[in-house]
Amino acid sequence: MSANNFRWSCLAACLCLCGVTGAAAAAGDPKSCASIDDDSARLACYDAAVGRSLRPSTAAPAAAPAAAKSVQRQAPASAPASVPVASAQAPAAAAAKDPVAEFGLSDSARAARDPVKAAQAAAAPQSVTAKVISVRWRKYGEFVVTLDNGQVWEQTEPMPSAIVKVGDVVTVKKALFGSFTLVTAGRIGTKVRRLD
Repeated sequence: MSANNFRWSCLAACLCLCGVTGAAAAAGDPKSCASIDDDSARLACYDAAVGRSLRPSTAAPAAAPAAAKSVQRQAPASAPASVPVASAQAPAAAAAKDPVAEFGLSDSARAARDPVKAAQAAAAPQSVTAKVISVRWRKYGEFVVTLDNGQVWEQTEPMPSAIVKVGDVVTVKKALFGSFTLVTAGRIGTKVRRLD
Protein backbone atom coordinates (compact mmCIF):
# COMPACT_ATOMS: atom_id res chain seq x y z
CA MET A 1 0.00 0.00 0.00
CA SER A 2 1.37 3.42 -0.94
CA ALA A 3 1.72 6.27 1.51
CA ASN A 4 -1.06 8.14 -0.29
CA ASN A 5 -3.46 5.20 -0.01
CA PHE A 6 -2.55 4.79 3.68
CA ARG A 7 -3.42 8.43 4.35
CA TRP A 8 -6.76 8.09 2.55
CA SER A 9 -7.53 4.91 4.53
CA CYS A 10 -6.78 6.68 7.84
CA LEU A 11 -8.93 9.64 6.83
CA ALA A 12 -11.80 7.33 5.88
CA ALA A 13 -11.52 5.50 9.20
CA CYS A 14 -11.60 8.81 11.10
CA LEU A 15 -14.65 9.96 9.17
CA CYS A 16 -16.42 6.67 9.90
CA LEU A 17 -15.52 6.97 13.56
CA CYS A 18 -16.79 10.54 13.68
CA GLY A 19 -19.94 9.36 11.94
CA VAL A 20 -20.57 6.72 14.64
CA THR A 21 -19.86 9.25 17.41
CA GLY A 22 -22.11 11.83 15.79
CA ALA A 23 -24.91 9.32 15.29
CA ALA A 24 -24.75 8.21 18.93
CA ALA A 25 -24.66 11.79 20.14
CA ALA A 26 -27.52 12.74 17.88
CA ALA A 27 -29.55 9.86 19.20
CA GLY A 28 -28.69 10.95 22.75
CA ASP A 29 -28.18 7.33 23.76
CA PRO A 30 -24.96 6.76 25.73
CA LYS A 31 -25.44 2.97 25.49
CA SER A 32 -24.61 3.04 21.79
CA CYS A 33 -21.13 4.40 22.65
CA ALA A 34 -20.17 1.16 24.42
CA SER A 35 -19.38 -0.58 21.11
CA ILE A 36 -16.54 1.88 20.26
CA ASP A 37 -13.13 0.29 20.92
CA ASP A 38 -10.97 3.43 21.02
CA ASP A 39 -11.00 4.94 24.54
CA SER A 40 -10.81 8.61 23.54
CA ALA A 41 -13.41 8.17 20.80
CA ARG A 42 -15.75 6.34 23.23
CA LEU A 43 -15.33 9.15 25.78
CA ALA A 44 -16.06 11.75 23.09
CA CYS A 45 -19.18 9.78 22.14
CA TYR A 46 -20.38 9.68 25.76
CA ASP A 47 -19.70 13.40 26.21
CA ALA A 48 -21.59 14.23 23.03
CA ALA A 49 -24.49 11.93 23.99
CA VAL A 50 -25.00 13.63 27.35
CA GLY A 51 -24.45 17.12 25.96
CA ARG A 52 -21.08 17.79 27.53
CA SER A 53 -18.61 19.75 25.44
CA LEU A 54 -15.04 18.57 25.11
CA ARG A 55 -12.36 20.52 26.94
CA PRO A 56 -9.36 21.78 25.01
CA SER A 57 -6.90 20.02 27.34
CA THR A 58 -7.65 16.37 28.11
CA ALA A 59 -4.17 15.49 29.36
CA ALA A 60 -4.76 16.61 32.97
CA PRO A 61 -8.06 14.74 33.46
CA ALA A 62 -6.48 11.60 32.00
CA ALA A 63 -3.64 11.84 34.51
CA ALA A 64 -5.99 12.35 37.46
CA PRO A 65 -7.58 8.86 37.33
CA ALA A 66 -4.11 7.31 37.21
CA ALA A 67 -3.10 9.25 40.34
CA ALA A 68 -6.35 8.26 42.07
CA LYS A 69 -5.70 4.59 41.26
CA SER A 70 -2.20 4.79 42.74
CA VAL A 71 -3.61 6.37 45.91
CA GLN A 72 -6.25 3.62 46.14
CA ARG A 73 -3.57 0.96 45.75
CA GLN A 74 -1.52 2.46 48.59
CA ALA A 75 -4.44 2.96 51.01
CA PRO A 76 -5.14 -0.73 51.84
CA ALA A 77 -1.57 -1.21 53.13
CA SER A 78 -2.16 1.13 56.10
CA ALA A 79 -5.88 0.37 56.61
CA PRO A 80 -5.59 -3.13 58.19
CA ALA A 81 -3.34 -1.80 60.98
CA SER A 82 -6.11 0.46 62.29
CA VAL A 83 -8.90 -2.13 62.07
CA PRO A 84 -7.83 -4.29 65.06
CA VAL A 85 -7.36 -1.20 67.27
CA ALA A 86 -10.88 0.07 66.55
CA SER A 87 -12.42 -3.38 66.95
CA ALA A 88 -10.58 -3.90 70.25
CA GLN A 89 -11.71 -0.54 71.64
CA ALA A 90 -15.36 -0.94 70.62
CA PRO A 91 -16.26 -3.77 73.07
CA ALA A 92 -14.45 -2.06 75.97
CA ALA A 93 -16.26 1.23 75.31
CA ALA A 94 -19.61 -0.55 75.00
CA ALA A 95 -19.08 -2.40 78.29
CA ALA A 96 -18.07 0.81 80.07
CA LYS A 97 -21.21 2.66 78.90
CA ASP A 98 -23.65 -0.20 79.60
CA PRO A 99 -24.80 -0.11 83.25
CA VAL A 100 -26.41 -3.56 82.88
CA ALA A 101 -22.99 -5.02 82.02
CA GLU A 102 -21.66 -3.83 85.42
CA PHE A 103 -24.61 -5.15 87.42
CA GLY A 104 -23.47 -7.50 90.18
CA LEU A 105 -19.74 -6.86 89.80
CA SER A 106 -17.58 -6.31 92.85
CA ASP A 107 -15.58 -3.09 93.20
CA SER A 108 -12.39 -4.91 92.21
CA ALA A 109 -14.05 -6.34 89.07
CA ARG A 110 -15.29 -2.89 88.10
CA ALA A 111 -11.79 -1.51 88.66
CA ALA A 112 -10.35 -4.19 86.38
CA ARG A 113 -12.80 -3.26 83.62
CA ASP A 114 -12.35 0.51 83.88
CA PRO A 115 -9.15 1.55 85.68
CA VAL A 116 -9.74 5.28 85.00
CA LYS A 117 -13.17 5.20 86.60
CA ALA A 118 -11.78 3.23 89.54
CA ALA A 119 -9.02 5.80 90.04
CA GLN A 120 -11.58 8.61 90.03
CA ALA A 121 -13.73 6.76 92.57
CA ALA A 122 -10.70 6.15 94.81
CA ALA A 123 -9.78 9.85 94.65
CA ALA A 124 -13.31 10.93 95.63
CA PRO A 125 -13.72 11.96 99.29
CA GLN A 126 -15.31 9.49 101.68
CA SER A 127 -17.01 12.23 103.71
CA VAL A 128 -17.86 15.95 103.62
CA THR A 129 -18.14 18.23 106.64
CA ALA A 130 -20.09 21.49 106.30
CA LYS A 131 -22.30 23.95 108.17
CA VAL A 132 -26.11 23.86 107.93
CA ILE A 133 -27.43 27.15 106.49
CA SER A 134 -31.12 26.20 106.21
CA VAL A 135 -33.49 23.46 107.40
CA ARG A 136 -36.98 22.62 106.18
CA TRP A 137 -39.27 19.72 107.00
CA ARG A 138 -41.17 17.21 104.88
CA LYS A 139 -44.70 15.94 105.47
CA TYR A 140 -43.72 13.03 107.73
CA GLY A 141 -40.99 14.82 109.66
CA GLU A 142 -37.96 14.19 107.40
CA PHE A 143 -35.58 17.15 107.27
CA VAL A 144 -34.05 18.74 104.20
CA VAL A 145 -30.83 20.62 104.92
CA THR A 146 -28.85 23.02 102.74
CA LEU A 147 -25.15 23.14 103.55
CA ASP A 148 -22.75 26.04 103.12
CA ASN A 149 -21.00 24.14 100.28
CA GLY A 150 -24.24 24.33 98.23
CA GLN A 151 -25.29 20.70 98.68
CA VAL A 152 -28.88 19.84 99.62
CA TRP A 153 -29.54 16.59 101.52
CA GLU A 154 -32.85 14.96 102.43
CA GLN A 155 -33.44 12.52 105.27
CA THR A 156 -34.84 9.26 103.79
CA GLU A 157 -36.98 8.34 106.83
CA PRO A 158 -38.04 10.24 109.94
CA MET A 159 -35.79 9.83 112.98
CA PRO A 160 -36.74 12.12 115.90
CA SER A 161 -33.38 11.71 117.64
CA ALA A 162 -31.48 13.11 114.61
CA ILE A 163 -31.85 16.82 115.32
CA VAL A 164 -30.33 19.45 113.02
CA LYS A 165 -30.40 23.24 113.35
CA VAL A 166 -29.08 26.16 111.34
CA GLY A 167 -25.46 26.72 112.28
CA ASP A 168 -24.76 23.04 113.16
CA VAL A 169 -21.66 21.45 111.67
CA VAL A 170 -22.62 18.07 110.19
CA THR A 171 -20.73 15.33 108.35
CA VAL A 172 -22.12 13.37 105.44
CA LYS A 173 -20.24 10.13 104.80
CA LYS A 174 -20.48 7.14 102.50
CA ALA A 175 -22.28 4.11 103.90
CA LEU A 176 -22.97 0.58 102.64
CA PHE A 177 -24.46 -0.20 99.22
CA GLY A 178 -23.98 3.33 97.87
CA SER A 179 -26.00 5.02 100.60
CA PHE A 180 -25.04 8.04 102.72
CA THR A 181 -25.29 8.86 106.40
CA LEU A 182 -25.53 12.35 107.89
CA VAL A 183 -23.96 12.61 111.35
CA THR A 184 -25.54 15.43 113.33
CA ALA A 185 -23.79 17.75 115.80
CA GLY A 186 -25.12 15.43 118.55
CA ARG A 187 -23.31 12.43 116.92
CA ILE A 188 -26.53 10.77 115.68
CA GLY A 189 -26.34 9.18 112.24
CA THR A 190 -29.32 9.13 109.88
CA LYS A 191 -29.70 7.99 106.28
CA VAL A 192 -29.86 10.79 103.70
CA ARG A 193 -29.86 11.23 99.93
CA ARG A 194 -28.58 14.17 97.97
CA LEU A 195 -31.12 16.36 96.16
CA ASP A 196 -28.71 18.95 94.77
